[in-house]
Amino acid sequence: MRHFNSLALLLIALASGLASVSAAAATYNLKQSLPEGCSQQGNDPVFCSNGLNLSSDDIIDASQVLVINVTGDVNLQNAQINVGSNAGVTINATGNITTGSGFAMQGSLNADGNVSFGSGNQLVGNVSASQITTNSGTFDGSMEANQITLGYNTTVTGNLIGGTVSTNDLVTIGGSVSGTQLAIGGVNVINGNVMGTTITTAQNVTIGGSVSGTAVTLGSQNSVTGPVTGSLSVSLLPSGSQYGNNIISNGPVFIGSGNQVNGNISGTDITTDSPVNLTGNITATGIFDLASGSKVTGNVNAGSVRIRASNSDITGDVSSAGDILIESGSGITGSAVSGDTIKMLAANAYITENATATNEIIMNTGATIGGDATAPTILNNSENPDPVGGDEFCDDSSSSHDANHAFACTAAPPDPGPGPGPSPGDQCELFNDLADYGIVGSNGFDAGNNSEINNNNIVGEGNTPTPVGQVDTINLDFPPLNPAVFPSFSSPGTFLENETNTPPGTYGTIFTDKKNGLSSTSGGGTYYIDTISFSTNNNTLELGPGDYFVKNMILGNNSSINISPAGLVRIYVLNGITGGNDISFNTNGSVGNLVVYLYEGADFTVGNYCNGGNNCPEFTFNGLIYSPYATTDITFGNNTNFQGGALTPGNIKFGNNTVITYTPEVQAAVVDAAGCAPVDAEVHHYRLLHTTETVACYAAAVQVQACADATCSATFDDPVGITVTAALANSSWQGGDISSSSGTSANLNFSNGSGLAGLRNSSGGTAALTLSNATPTAVEATECYDLSGTTATSCEVTFNLAGLVIVGAAPDVPLATQIAGDDFNSVLRAVRTNTTTGACEARLEGAQTVNLGMECLNPGACQAGQSYTINGTTIGLNNAGNVTNYAPLNVTFDANGNAPLVANNYSDVGLLRLHAELTLPEAPSPTEPGLNDPATTLTGISINDFVVKPHTLVAAALTDTGTLLNASGAAPQPLFKSAGEPFNMVVQAQNSNGAVTPNFGLESPQTTVAAGFASMVFPNPAAPGSDASKLISGTFTLDTNNDGTFISSNSRWLEAGTFNAQAAAINYLGTGDALVRPEVAVGRFAPAEYLIDASVSMADNACLAGGFTYMSEPSINVTYRVQALNTLDGVTANYDTALYQQASAATAELSVQSANTSPADSTSDAFEQRLNITTNNTWNNGVLEVNDSAVAFLRHPTVGLIDGPFASLRLGLQVADDGLDVTPWANSQPLITTQVGDAAAIPGVLNLRYGHTVLDDIFGPEGEDLDIVLQNQYFNGSQFVLNSEDSCFVYDAANLSIVADPANLNASPGGASTGTLINGEVPPGTWWWQDPGAVGEFIFEYDTQPWLEFDWSNDASLPLDDPTATAGFGQYRGNDRIIFWLERRN
Repeated sequence: MRHFNSLALLLIALASGLASVSAAAATYNLKQSLPEGCSQQGNDPVFCSNGLNLSSDDIIDASQVLVINVTGDVNLQNAQINVGSNAGVTINATGNITTGSGFAMQGSLNADGNVSFGSGNQLVGNVSASQITTNSGTFDGSMEANQITLGYNTTVTGNLIGGTVSTNDLVTIGGSVSGTQLAIGGVNVINGNVMGTTITTAQNVTIGGSVSGTAVTLGSQNSVTGPVTGSLSVSLLPSGSQYGNNIISNGPVFIGSGNQVNGNISGTDITTDSPVNLTGNITATGIFDLASGSKVTGNVNAGSVRIRASNSDITGDVSSAGDILIESGSGITGSAVSGDTIKMLAANAYITENATATNEIIMNTGATIGGDATAPTILNNSENPDPVGGDEFCDDSSSSHDANHAFACTAAPPDPGPGPGPSPGDQCELFNDLADYGIVGSNGFDAGNNSEINNNNIVGEGNTPTPVGQVDTINLDFPPLNPAVFPSFSSPGTFLENETNTPPGTYGTIFTDKKNGLSSTSGGGTYYIDTISFSTNNNTLELGPGDYFVKNMILGNNSSINISPAGLVRIYVLNGITGGNDISFNTNGSVGNLVVYLYEGADFTVGNYCNGGNNCPEFTFNGLIYSPYATTDITFGNNTNFQGGALTPGNIKFGNNTVITYTPEVQAAVVDAAGCAPVDAEVHHYRLLHTTETVACYAAAVQVQACADATCSATFDDPVGITVTAALANSSWQGGDISSSSGTSANLNFSNGSGLAGLRNSSGGTAALTLSNATPTAVEATECYDLSGTTATSCEVTFNLAGLVIVGAAPDVPLATQIAGDDFNSVLRAVRTNTTTGACEARLEGAQTVNLGMECLNPGACQAGQSYTINGTTIGLNNAGNVTNYAPLNVTFDANGNAPLVANNYSDVGLLRLHAELTLPEAPSPTEPGLNDPATTLTGISINDFVVKPHTLVAAALTDTGTLLNASGAAPQPLFKSAGEPFNMVVQAQNSNGAVTPNFGLESPQTTVAAGFASMVFPNPAAPGSDASKLISGTFTLDTNNDGTFISSNSRWLEAGTFNAQAAAINYLGTGDALVRPEVAVGRFAPAEYLIDASVSMADNACLAGGFTYMSEPSINVTYRVQALNTLDGVTANYDTALYQQASAATAELSVQSANTSPADSTSDAFEQRLNITTNNTWNNGVLEVNDSAVAFLRHPTVGLIDGPFASLRLGLQVADDGLDVTPWANSQPLITTQVGDAAAIPGVLNLRYGHTVLDDIFGPEGEDLDIVLQNQYFNGSQFVLNSEDSCFVYDAANLSIVADPANLNASPGGASTGTLINGEVPPGTWWWQDPGAVGEFIFEYDTQPWLEFDWSNDASLPLDDPTATAGFGQYRGNDRIIFWLERRN
């Protein structure tokens, strides 16, 4: 009876449970419908006074009220809260928040207590709590808590901010991680920075940013892109890790075996384990210990150095304050300097260059030194009488091996005597040449994407960006440092922490520690400091003006070096400056207040700036960094804001988004800070420009220039006082810039380096011009030229009483600037001077034949084939200073002596002067009847020199055959070049008839031309940014093969499509622009190459933890981003499907192919039929992206054919349809070989397995449950075996069914309703058939996933079968085919 009652109670409990499960899930909108125990009024938040408990499958779908405030705990089960909505719900709880498996939410969770997430959760929003724990899931937001624990296979797209943070395996963090105690699990990916106190990582961790903490320990097979900083210690555990930046510590650094470091390393003691590969400089205040088989490429500076046997090598120079110990078979490919002893142990230790020791050099068996050996004592036990390639400079030498092997010492290195080094003046000249460019890295300059200088995009390749942004290559000398050798001093061992107002003197370490820590110096003298170092928390060092000789500067993160009070701070650095992120130098001071001088091998390296976001100081660096050594590099990270100069023969590298400011004002401050400010300007010579000949009734123009150089290309613009005198009686001065005059002299006021006056003398004669009373005096003698400035004169002006004058219009209008090829009018005047009134009178009237000529002044040579015509008559052309070629022209003078010269026309350009002469026979005098005027020749010139400038200035591209490109057809135009590919452009001057003006470009100073962007032709409209920033017009020089033409051979258009070019405006000989500058089409340009962006592209296995995917499983995650690039690796945003379709043009279409790389697949594997992926062929601003998480690699198309495994399956992209142009993959793009040709490799290796689910037959006695045995197997090439890597497959009791039950047992499953395989099978004791209370057998099956079904019926037809098995309760009757079966117990 007791059993019956128990059974009844059990049935009641089951019924109750079933009733509760079958209750309908609720939907709440938080307005009309609310969870139980919650209230809400108006638009106020929902308030739940006694906790919040949602039932299974509840839904919250809210749009008006989006906040729930809960007093107490929250249990959300597997609720779906605003999933898919644009608005998120915020839940605030005073207690704990708990979710169940499958929970999903759009919104944020905030708890005063803990937040615990179930498995498979999805949250779009932030989480804050005292403690956060996840199982698995995706969290699109940030998390902040005192303690954060992330479970297996969790993804957080934002930041983790905590006290203690720990992660399980397979965790991905899209942002940064910060806290106190950080423990990062295996196979984690962190895209941002990691910042904490104690930091540890497990194996296979990838960190895209920097790591900074107090004690940092990083595990095996880690990859870190940014610097690693540990203020107390850094340990890089073995093995196989890659570190792409600097390793920085104020304490010890350990580097485990098999690790690679590409950056500088600094610390106290730096030790390694065999072997390591280090590329960068090493700075250790204590010992540097290089393990066996290890390599260093860089310089080493340490307290002592030990290079262990064998095959260890330092390629670089080694400097040690103490001993240098080199063990057997190892050495230094470079020089070695020891403050004590160099010991070269047996056997075959080596130093390839010079070796210098303060105490002793000991050379044991097989030791060699390639250069000089310098030490007081040298012991040669090498068993070689001459193991030193250079000289032995020593006081004493001996050999315990063979006394004859002792060296014959030279007492000291020979004195080279006074060298040819530059004088101080020469040094400043060298420095100022460098300062003209501002940023110079002779060995190489590189700036990341979106970088600019002076608001100009940095484009091109070379070693200096130049202040206008065009990267160029220059070869300039660097003056030496002063002092040339870093001063020697011994550290007193003092340790100053957060010390303020430190006076000048000698110190050990100046250390700034703790949050918002401050150290400062008083300045006013010279400091000798062993080390300046920071912790990692918002530290500031204030330096007073003075000189600072510092051996090492080790800076943490978020710290500043400022100057207070204002004044010049010069920092001389021996070993280098290394810093983390957000370091700033002199950000608020004057750019001329800071100079950093770097000695040989002293690199300057700091990380990203403004790494934490907003509110960053303005400048990363504000001053000058200078080194004359090619071994010194300067490196800044991303987001750098640099103002000032950076000059080194080494390399300079800036990260992405760099902004450089180097204006003329900054240049002047940099030059001044370096002590090379220019001396006061002086007048090189004074220059007189004057009319050489005129009629006495006209004034002669006289201009005095204060020239700053020999050619007068620049003028002295400071105040000038000077007197000009005309040595001819009756001369007088008028107009212009005269301040006062007396007789034949006048005092001039200067403006912009010159002064002008008019000289008159109506009596006629020749006036000699002189200058006197000049303040300041000139260095050289006065020079005289005609008004054009091109022809030297004798400093004389001739006033003719009668003569000819050519004017623009009578009586004295100057000739205006004219246009080449256009007609213009002038007037020839024949006048004489009324000696009583000084006025001009007509000299003659009527028809005359006048000889006319034109003089080419600038350029000074007239070109063959060009003409100057007046009313269709060609007059003579003459080169400057040699006017002999005239042509007759019939003219008619009126009563005022004016003869019109109509339709003047010059086919070329330049500065011109017209000449005229007229021979008159003896004739009756019109004023003295009865007397004859004698025969005479009247001469004269134009009243002024005048300019004829180009009518049209055309900019166009040249084809490869040298002809002008014609790209004016309908879009899309024929292909011209790849985007970014250099091409030739010309700028040509033409007259109004379209003929070339050959003198254009021969003028002095030469006209500067350029070609600019005007508008887009195709596509139109174009992508944003398709403007002048995409055109590099190159440097134009005069084309020696084509008259009147400038050519550029390195122009580049960085976009796709066709653009209109236009010549830039000119100022031709000071008269302004050409009349017309037409727009000319240039193009079409196509992308130069395609490249898969490896930083965001990946093919991931469906079972990420196990590293495999079943064939036909639609869960491969494939993401790829293809960029259409120009030759400089910039994206061509105009390569856009929608933009191209405007002109019915097509962009490329890509297909995805697959290949197994080892062993290679064959045609019979039919890979081309097996990949199921959704592709996208719409290019958007030069980028084609696909993100498909349901990709499948199908089983073989032949049903029943079992193949694989394919453990190295790669996916790649092929161009299926070129579209408008054939564009190749980039040379840097890795390729895979498929059965249908090469394909661009998508990162990631897939492991494809043919799998099936297997059920085992199970038997047991009645009265006991039977464990269900289910496992997933895969075909290993010869047989099916357990897939022990499968811990991803989710099994579910609902998929079990009985297909044959002849004994009517009606058994039901027990145990877990669902779970995940462990090592490929359901764990024993997890899942069973419950005892049915009867004896018998039944057949059951498991409805497995389609990709795990199998041809169990062996009929090679579809559909495939689910696995089945037999379960038996009671005595096992055996198998009919078994004759005898014995079961024994041992």
